[in-house]
Amino acid sequence: MPDTKYLIRRHDTYYFNYRIPESLKSELKVSGAFFRQSLKTGSLKEAQRLRTAKLAELHKLEDEVNSRNSGSSRFEKLLTELRIDRDSAPDEFDILNPDDTKKSNDSVYVDAYKVASNELIQIKRVQDSVELRKKQYGLNLSQVYSLYMNDHPKLKETSVNQYKQALNFLPKRMHSTPVEQLNRNDIKDLIKNTTLMQNTVKARIRYLKLIVTYACDEDKLSGKNPFENLNVSSLMKNGAPKGKLPLPTDIHGIILKETESRRDWQFALPRLLPLTGLRISEMLSLTPEDIKDGMIHIKQGKTANAIRQIPISKEVQAILDEITPVDGKLIPHASPRSVQTTLMRNKEKWGWAGGEYGTHSFRKMFATALQEVGCPEADANFMMGHRSPTLSYGLYSVNPDVIKRIKPSVDKVINAPMMKALKTELSK
Repeated sequence: MPDTKYLIRRHDTYYFNYRIPESLKSELKVSGAFFRQSLKTGSLKEAQRLRTAKLAELHKLEDEVNSRNSGSSRFEKLLTELRIDRDSAPDEFDILNPDDTKKSNDSVYVDAYKVASNELIQIKRVQDSVELRKKQYGLNLSQVYSLYMNDHPKLKETSVNQYKQALNFLPKRMHSTPVEQLNRNDIKDLIKNTTLMQNTVKARIRYLKLIVTYACDEDKLSGKNPFENLNVSSLMKNGAPKGKLPLPTDIHGIILKETESRRDWQFALPRLLPLTGLRISEMLSLTPEDIKDGMIHIKQGKTANAIRQIPISKEVQAILDEITPVDGKLIPHASPRSVQTTLMRNKEKWGWAGGEYGTHSFRKMFATALQEVGCPEADANFMMGHRSPTLSYGLYSVNPDVIKRIKPSVDKVINAPMMKALKTELSK
C-alpha cells in the first residue's frame, strides 16, 4: 500500500496536510488545526520527496520558535523586574547596567536593560514636555472637569449632572481656555446677563470653584482660582430672575392645542406635569416599573427629598394610558438634549420668549392648584419633593403615611382654577 501519510490528493494534485502544534500557528498564520499546502504535482513519488522536505522545514521552524519563546519568556521577566527597579528609583537605575552587574555577555539581559533604559528616557521627555506645557498653557476647564470626574468615580449620577451643568453654564470657548487665562470680568458679565435663578447660578459657580480648587490641591494648577470670591447676589441684584410664573390659562391652552396630536414627551409635558408637580428631568427618567400601586415612584432626584411617591388621579391615569412606552422609557423621547433643543425652538410659539415662563411653570401650576384646593402645605411639600415646610407656597405659589391623606388633594387638583384649560381639554 503506497505511503500517503500527510498527503491528500485533489483533482490530480497532491497536497501536504499536517496537524501543526500551537506554537507554529501564529508563525504560519494558520487559524485551523491543519497546515495545508499544494505540492503542485500529480506524481506520488515527487509528492513524497516534497513531503519529507516540508516536514524537515517545519521541524526546524518549530525548534527555532520554541527556542525564541524560551528566551522571550526570560526577556519579559527580566524587563518586568528592571521596570520595577527603574520606577522605584529612576535616578539610580544606571547602576543596573550590564557592565556593572557583570552581565554584558548575557544578551537577553542586555536587551532587556536597553528597553527599560530607553523607556526611562522617553518617560522623562514626556514629563518635561508636560511640565513645559503646564507652565505655558496650564489645564483648561474641560481637563479640570475630567480630572475631577476620573478621581471621583463613585459620585452619584445626580451629582455628576450638576457638575456637568456647571461646566455648561460657561460658553464652549471658556471650556478650552486655560484656567489661568480665564477672564473674571467675562465670568461676571455672564452672571449678570444670565436668565437662570440666583440660587442656580450660585450652585454652578460653587461647583466650578470646587473642581478648580481640587486641581490646585493636586498640583495640576497654580495661581488664583477665577471662581473664588464671586459675589453672585451682588452681581445679579439688578436683574436677578424672580423665577418662572405659573402658566396663564390662555398660554396653557395654546400649548395643549399645539401638542394634542402627539403621544410622546411633548404630549405629556403640559398635561402630566401640572397634575403631578414632576420636574421635566423626573418625567423623562420614568420607566414603566415606576408606575405601581396607584402611584408614581420617583427613585432619584436633585435632592434626597425629591425621592417620593405621587398618587395617580384618574386624569393622570388617562394621560398615561394615551402614551406607549418605548425602549424602557415611560415617556418616549430621543434624549434630554433633544428635548431641550425642541423646547428652545418652541419658546416663541408657546409664548415663552419673554422668559417669565418655562417648564418649571408647570410645577408652579401644581403648587398653586394644591393651595387653591386647600391642601396642607406640609403635604404639598411632600409631593413637590421639597425640604422646607414653607418653600412650596412661599416660592412656587404666587398667591410617611401621608399618601392616603394627600390622595384627595391630588384628585381635586383638576378642579382648581389654575387647571381650567386642561380640564376643558380632558372633558371633551
